[in-house]
Formats: sequence, C-alpha cells, structure tokens
Amino acid sequence: MLSYRSHYILFLLTACLISLLTLPVSAQHKWDNISFYTANPAQRAYDSLVASRIPVLPFVTDVPEQAMPDSLDNSPYMWFPGILDQLAYFACQQFCGAAYTFAYEMNRLRDVDGTLPENKYPAHYTWHFFNDGEQYVGVNFLHSFHAMMEQGHMTIADYGPDSAQFCVGWIDGYEKYYRAMQNRIHNIYAIPVNSAAGIQTVKQYLFDHLDASSTGGVACFTASSPSNVSPSLLPEGTPEAGKYVMTRWQPYPTHGMTIVGYHDLIRYDLNEDGQYTNDIDINGDGIVDARDWEIGGFRLANSYGQWWSDHGFFYVLYSAMSS
Repeated sequence: MLSYRSHYILFLLTACLISLLTLPVSAQHKWDNISFYTANPAQRAYDSLVASRIPVLPFVTDVPEQAMPDSLDNSPYMWFPGILDQLAYFACQQFCGAAYTFAYEMNRLRDVDGTLPENKYPAHYTWHFFNDGEQYVGVNFLHSFHAMMEQGHMTIADYGPDSAQFCVGWIDGYEKYYRAMQNRIHNIYAIPVNSAAGIQTVKQYLFDHLDASSTGGVACFTASSPSNVSPSLLPEGTPEAGKYVMTRWQPYPTHGMTIVGYHDLIRYDLNEDGQYTNDIDINGDGIVDARDWEIGGFRLANSYGQWWSDHGFFYVLYSAMSS
C-alpha cells in the first residue's frame, strides 16, 4: 500500500468532445430542458485551451487477440463507492470526476473500502469553489481536478454528506483541510475515443491500468445528458437483453459520467437492416470505422436520472462514443 501522504497520478479518459465544454453557466430553463451551451467564443476558447493541454496517452496497438475477456465491470470492486445521486444540483461533473473516478483510483491505490465515510469524496467540495454559490451552475471537472492538484480533496468523514452545505458554505477547521491536502493528484491524462485504437486503449486501461496490473481503472466521460435522449433497450436474444443502451448523443457534451467497464458482445441494429455488423458503412460516409459499429460498448455509471437506467448503470455503444 502506498503512503497516505503520497501524491498520486490519476488517469482520466475523455472523449475529444471535451474541448467543447462550456461550463460553468447558469440555468435558464426548468431542470429537464436546460441549455448549457453558450455562444460566447471567449468561454469556448478557454475551455478548448484547458482541454488541449491534457497529455494524451499513446494508443495500445499490440494487444493479443485473446488477451482480455469479452466483458468487464470494475464497479463491484470495494474501491468504488456505489451509485450516488446528485439530486437537484448541477454537480454531475464532480460526481463523475471526484466522487466516482478520483475516489475509485485513490481507494484502489490504498486498497481501502470505498463505501466508508473516510474513503468517500463529496462532489460538492470542489463544486463550491466554482459554482458562484448557485444550485444550477455546472462546473467542468477539469477545474475541480486543478483544485485537487493544488490543495487536495476532503472526505465525507470531515465534510459531511454532499448536500450538507447545499450549494454554498465552507467547512470550519484547519485540521480538516490539512487532511484534505493528503488527497491530491499529480496529473491527468486523456484518451480520445473517436477511433478503434482509442477504444481499445480505454478497454486495456479498464483491464490492467495500462501497466499490467491485476486490476484496472475507471474513467471520466462527458457527453449530453442521457436523460435528454430517449434511451433504447438491448434487443431480445442478445447479450444483456433488456438493459438500457445509448445509441446516440445530443450535440453538446455537458454531463459527466464514469466508464466502469465494457462489453464486446452487446449489439444494436442501428440501420435496421436485420443484422449486427462492425464491417459495413452504415452511416454513408464512405468509410468503415468505429462510427459504424453495431457490436460492443462501454458500461457507464451515472449520478442523475436513475429512474430509466439499470440502478444507475447503462451501456453506450462504441459507435456512439466515436460519433
């Protein structure tokens, strides 16, 4: 087990769409119909600049054909805190980045139980640094990661439940902040998932952390909220039949989720030709690539809209990740 006072390197996997994030912004409409997108070119340029500075990991290209299992799910490990609920707060990016991904990776390194208060990391802790004291202001998880690098992250044992401070307020006690300083990250890395090579690299990271470990990691992913797109069900007679699956996203990536596993055998007939294929140009662009795949997908953990998902989990086709 590594020293409690050590700094850790946290691998965070993001889609290339991350460069389009436009948070924080204020809500203008009701909860289920909120426009996060801003036409402000300065905000978009800033977010793109921040994202462009994330080091990109080299793709894995020499994986043996049978090196990994057909499916994998890291959420049952004790290091994962279980599905959490962001309630009516725009803190999804912090649930994804801090409460799920950071918590899993930190607990994995220390080999401690992620369901205990001293090993859980409240999403609202870093959210409060940037949300202007407003319930409906979202914050890009990259801002939170920067705060974790600079001054660490408090645990629920010191902070209390996520909603203890609602959307404003600060915890008293230097000793609590000092303990938070022991929970810091050294760096973050990205893996674009818009190609077969990128998808394979993410799978390898989930499998062995890209360092031949006996267990793998989890990763951040941002896209539109799945609650804003009618989810589909995996068809009868196929693996994981009846489970929820995302086959497409709306244009603007605003919702943070966590990749916890993959399943190479799930399938969905996107072009309704009666077959499941990964080798046919189904989108008509004259190229056969990952965007045409009807077989295989990642398993994601969510923090909002559990009413439609499998207790907070759902699948997303590889092709949807690449589009």
